Parts: sequence; structure tokens; C-alpha cells
Amino acid sequence: MARTAPKPCSRAKSDYCYPFDSYGTVLSWNTKTYGENPPKTWAEFWDVAKFPGRRALRANAQDSIEIALLSDGVAPADVYPVLSTPEGLDRAIKRLEALKPNVAVWWTSGAQSAQLLKDGEADLVVTWNGRAQTVKADGGAADYTFKGSVIGTDCLAVPKGAPNKEAAMKLIAAMTQPARVAKLTDFIAYGPVNPAGYEGGLIPEDRLKTLATAPENAGTSVFSNSEWWVRNGEAAQKAFDEMMAR
Repeated sequence: MARTAPKPCSRAKSDYCYPFDSYGTVLSWNTKTYGENPPKTWAEFWDVAKFPGRRALRANAQDSIEIALLSDGVAPADVYPVLSTPEGLDRAIKRLEALKPNVAVWWTSGAQSAQLLKDGEADLVVTWNGRAQTVKADGGAADYTFKGSVIGTDCLAVPKGAPNKEAAMKLIAAMTQPARVAKLTDFIAYGPVNPAGYEGGLIPEDRLKTLATAPENAGTSVFSNSEWWVRNGEAAQKAFDEMMAR
């Protein structure tokens, strides 16, 4: 009998695909600039008086509106309920617009965000944890926090009408077994979405701190809601682009 895919983390569950691995949109900083007292929350990232410095954010609505609400005191569990209200998106956009004069760079690729952090061109950078970890591991003056991160997931799916559906489903079940998803962390700081991947010492202790979905990191995070983005992504991006043009 073929194995079925193990249950993914409930906060990443999807009716349309199987979440395979995860990454976090995180707050990172230049350790030379802030020393032992960096900003470690999105509210502090927005506090330009207490934490002056060049900021770099992604030139895209996705993740940006979520962290904007977190910076404004919205609890992680309430981010998408707030965004689903008539005034929620407007609140997030206004929060981003308030910070806009202090944003030195709006980056458009993960490589660019890492380079900004590595070269010290920006003191505070919104980036993906894999990018920040690479800069840190390479000896760059960089660190980051998973507090308030927005967790995205890569998914495995079988298209409707696929001629080899049964074989594809067996492949997904095999690829998502705990030992296999844990092994991926040997090569990149993308964490399993299968909770069992974190059990039994499959992932070394020192590596756990670099993974967005590790139990000690995911507690304060927001899991990106793909269904919300399918329904509202076009309107969100339009509002973001209009803010950028003002």
C-alpha cells in the first residue's frame, strides 16, 4: 500500500497543494550599525527616531502589507481578519506610506536584498531568511530575527487531468516523509512544513534556529494566506503601486 503524505503544519494547510518547505520574510540588520541593541520588532523597524538608518523594503505588496499591520500593533493571528475588513488594506498602505520617506531602496529581487545587507548599503533590510542567513554565514555584518516573520511555503501539486496522477501522488508522499524534508536543510535554510521533520533529531540543533517553521521560531509568525491573496492580490498590489507613485 502506498504511503500518504504526512499532515503539514495546520497553519500552512491548503486544499489545493501540499506545503513542502518554508521560508520567512524577516527583519534583518547591519550589526556594525546597531551593535547589541538592534530593532527586533516591526514596530521598532518603523521607529526612525530610535533606530535611524537606511531602510530597504521589497517593492511588492505581498508580505509588505502584513508587516505593516504587525508594526501597527495587529497581532499575528489577526492580520488577515483585519486585511479582510474594508479599512484593513487602507490601514496597511497608510502605514507603509508613513515609512516611505525613510526607505532608501525598494528592492526587486532576493539577490539584491542580500547584496544591500552584505555591502552595508542599507542598515535595515526586509528580506528572506535564507538570504540573510547566507550573508551571516559568509561573515557579513548581519543578523536577523524570526519575530513577526511572514512565512511563505513552496507547494507540491498535481494538475487536474494529469495522466499519471497516481504515480505523482506517490512521489509527493515519498518526498514529504520526515527524513527527506529534514535532509533539505543540509543545503538551504528552508524549513519543513511537516512537523515530524523536527522530531527525533533529524535536524541538528544548531540548524533549527535558522528555519522559519522550527517550533521556537514560528510562534510569533504569520503564515501567508494564499487564498486571501488569490481573492485580493490584484487590489492590494494596485493600492501599493498607487502609494509608491504618490
